Amino acid sequence: MNRNIHKIIAGLMSLLLLSFISCFGQISKTPTFCWMVLSKKTQTPSFIFGTIHHLGPKPVLDNKELMRIIMRCKLIVQEADTSELLHSTHPGFDFTSDTALDELLGYSDYQYVKYEFFKATGKDIEQYKFRMPQAIMLMIEKGKKDKEIYKSKMPLMENAFYALSVVKKIPIKGLETRQDIFNIMYKGMPLQDQAKLLLHSLKDHSFNRSEETMNACFEKQDLSCFCKVDDMNHYTAPGDSTIILKRNLFWIKNIRNYIEQGNVFIAAGAAHLCGNFGIISLLKKDGYTIVPVMTK
Repeated sequence: MNRNIHKIIAGLMSLLLLSFISCFGQISKTPTFCWMVLSKKTQTPSFIFGTIHHLGPKPVLDNKELMRIIMRCKLIVQEADTSELLHSTHPGFDFTSDTALDELLGYSDYQYVKYEFFKATGKDIEQYKFRMPQAIMLMIEKGKKDKEIYKSKMPLMENAFYALSVVKKIPIKGLETRQDIFNIMYKGMPLQDQAKLLLHSLKDHSFNRSEETMNACFEKQDLSCFCKVDDMNHYTAPGDSTIILKRNLFWIKNIRNYIEQGNVFIAAGAAHLCGNFGIISLLKKDGYTIVPVMTK
């Protein structure tokens, strides 16, 4: 009897999914960058979309199917609430470290970072070496962006959602606050791991090679292809266990709450969709009905 009931429910869910898919896009047999997920209570659809930040807003704005999905949603949710940005010099956060950067890195690596820091900021790192390595990295990134060579860079893909929020009057929220970011990525990451990530971000030039593969995967809407780049399924790069894994586990409660509201578009970096602790796997483990949607 119970087995028959489950079969009936499964059949009804399939019909429901098909009716939604006909409105919102085409169901895919393989993982894509866009997923439809149904509220457990109301069976109202919401969507999870994996972004690739460096591609800029154009691939979103030029995708008619994806735009149709976003326009039908009542709320856009992104990774962070960016109403107030996190700065390494903000008085509300303590970025100081008990261990100096030269102790964490050793002499030769510290000299390398010192040179890169001066090149980016024009300042001597000595007066900042008791800051967390993550805060040092933030200062270097800001310094680079302020230089002319970075001014011509394409804006982030997320800019598309901000534009739609303003133009179409769709509210926009974040999965984490500035305080959450500080607690997880600064206070929550061991200093030694932060130092490794700092070095990796400055020395690793393989991203340029990976970027072309990522772009090709996105063009094909092949998430499996994307997740294989730099082994994103297993969180092996420096900082991944915190920046990806811990944030996924922190976000998932908020994601579930938004899904239960229904009719919400959630956009997060595509790496957060990969692996056994990715957003997609976590939702499946929670018993949600979730299917990949081809929007091209």
